[in-house]
Amino acid sequence: MRILLIVILLSFMTGCLSSFTVTGSSGGTVIIYCHYSTEDRSREKYVCLGQNRLRCKDPIITGVKNTWQHSGRFSLYDNTGGNYFKVIIRQLTRQDEGTYWCGVNKPTAPDSYTKVELDVKKDDCCEKSVTETAFLGGEATIRCNYPEDHEDDIKYFCKEDSESDCENKISDIYHEKPRRYSLSKRRRKRFSTVTISDLTEDDTGTYWCGVETSRTEQRYITLITQVKLLVINWRDVKPINVTEQVGETARLTCKYPADHKKNEKFFCKGDLPLTCEDKVAATKPNIIIRNKRFSLRDNSEKTNFTVHIKMMRPEDSGTYWCGSDRRWRPADYTRCILSVVAPTTTIMKTKTTAPPTTTFLSLSSPSSSSPSSPSSSSSPASSLNESGTSVVIMVSVSLVVLLLLISLIIVYRWKYNKDTGSVSSTHRVSPDTGNNEGRTFPRKWPGTTPTPSFNLPAADCV
Repeated sequence: MRILLIVILLSFMTGCLSSFTVTGSSGGTVIIYCHYSTEDRSREKYVCLGQNRLRCKDPIITGVKNTWQHSGRFSLYDNTGGNYFKVIIRQLTRQDEGTYWCGVNKPTAPDSYTKVELDVKKDDCCEKSVTETAFLGGEATIRCNYPEDHEDDIKYFCKEDSESDCENKISDIYHEKPRRYSLSKRRRKRFSTVTISDLTEDDTGTYWCGVETSRTEQRYITLITQVKLLVINWRDVKPINVTEQVGETARLTCKYPADHKKNEKFFCKGDLPLTCEDKVAATKPNIIIRNKRFSLRDNSEKTNFTVHIKMMRPEDSGTYWCGSDRRWRPADYTRCILSVVAPTTTIMKTKTTAPPTTTFLSLSSPSSSSPSSPSSSSSPASSLNESGTSVVIMVSVSLVVLLLLISLIIVYRWKYNKDTGSVSSTHRVSPDTGNNEGRTFPRKWPGTTPTPSFNLPAADCV
């Protein structure tokens, strides 16, 4: 008993306030609380690393109060109201192991200090960093694993702020108000689940899953897994666009996570999933559930369900949501924008399937287009009209030239025949004559007057 009293007395004479061991996780963070007496509020605070306190290296020393001071991966905050200062060491590695001294600098007396042995472990049980995506107004569910040797410690969940501190949101002994955070534990499986409900855009940020060890004058927090939470607006979700005609049947397929096979599957209509109206829902797989024109069948083997909407109407157009969990996490739903349009008209079909008809009308009436043709004002139709007019002109000119040629041939033939007939009649000689070249013979006919004589060219008579 005397020896124990001597050790305690010597510790106070040398300024040692306490001594404890801190266990950190590789890649994680530790937050160490170092207490001091009221009379030491105005003095400098420091933390250093080394086996001997008098020759240890000062990672950080400051006389500033109630403000964060940083030096690399080390940060220090002197909370004068609580008579303690916090030391944060980030991105822990095995090289950070050793003896640390949290002290108060006293120029005229021995320093008061706390001796801390830091042990850094590599825990395969826990992920170093995870990313979660949730949606405005919904909720986020975060799983936090912890090592077996921390099973009895306080489970801790905090959010990093702009001052490099990690603000406690919920733990086994603390609840933030209003209570949007909840925590449940699975001791046998060594993990806890944190749920954040009624999410806002301000909930986006970096969180930490950790454990807290708190004893008299010995308090530290081990942050194990970093959680990056992104809260986005529903309207920023990329939708699947589907277009159907009036009177037809729409078919939509929605995927869901494998661990949701036993969950309810539902299909609702509305701009936001939190207020959408259910159209059809099913709780059993491989069974077709019908609700008026809507039907749903869950295929648990393919982890998707199919929705059919019969006899589509214009009022069926809008935004639909299909999902497998009412908490509305990213993998729990599909956003669909459905557009219902009128059937394709006959005129539209005529335009695309009978271009020769349009060409014929353009040829017969180049100056105007048919009022019933929907394509008469289009660029392709104008090209057809111009080419048709050119063809008509070329054919007309060809016909005129052909007629002129035929007329010339007829006139030529007629003149040729006439000239040939005149020549043959000039060579004709009376049978009574002989070889009377160069002579004229007046001939008398009974009962007639004598006719004038003509000089006829010589001709051979046979």
